[in-house]
Amino acid sequence: MAWKLVPVGASLEDVAEELRDLAGAYPGATVTALNRTARDVRRLGVRQGAVAMEIPAKLIRPRFKSSRATRNQRFVVFRFLRKTMAARKLNARATKRSGVRAAGGRSYPHAWIAKGVLYEQVFQRRGKERMPIDVIRVELEPVVRALDEIVAAKAPPIFEREFYRAMDQRGVIRHRGMGA
Repeated sequence: MAWKLVPVGASLEDVAEELRDLAGAYPGATVTALNRTARDVRRLGVRQGAVAMEIPAKLIRPRFKSSRATRNQRFVVFRFLRKTMAARKLNARATKRSGVRAAGGRSYPHAWIAKGVLYEQVFQRRGKERMPIDVIRVELEPVVRALDEIVAAKAPPIFEREFYRAMDQRGVIRHRGMGA
C-alpha cells in the first residue's frame, strides 16, 4: 500500500502539485524497477539453471542476455543464445577406458578428445562406420525451463518491491513494510 499524506486543509493547487510530482516520477521509477527486475531475474535464472544442469554458472551467464528498458520502451527482452554447449566446455577429460567424462556426471562411451577446427572438441562416431564423426553437444533445455519458471513466479513480486523502492528514492511516496 502506497500513500503520500496531503493535509486536510490543503488547497486544490497543493493537491494538483502532488499529483504532478507523482506523474513525473512514475516513468523513471517504472524503468528503474524494470531494469532492476531484469538484473535479479537473470541472476536467479543463471543460478538455478547451473544447479539444474550441474555445471558452473560462469558457463551459462554469457549466453543469457537481457535488453534495457528506457522511458520510450518500457519492456525488457530476455534472450538465451546458443541452446547447446560443446561437451569440451564441461571440463571433459578422457578416461582410461574408451570414453570421455564431463561435469555433472556425464559420460560419453567410445568418445575421444581431439583438435577440432579451432580448438579441442569431444568427438564420437555415429555408428560402426569410420565416418561421419560428430561433435558432442549438451542441450541447455533445463536452463530455459528454469528461466521461464522464474519469470512467471518471481518477477512480479521483485518488480513491485523495486518499483516502490524507486518511487521512495525519488521522494514521491513512502511504502510501509519495505524493510529498509
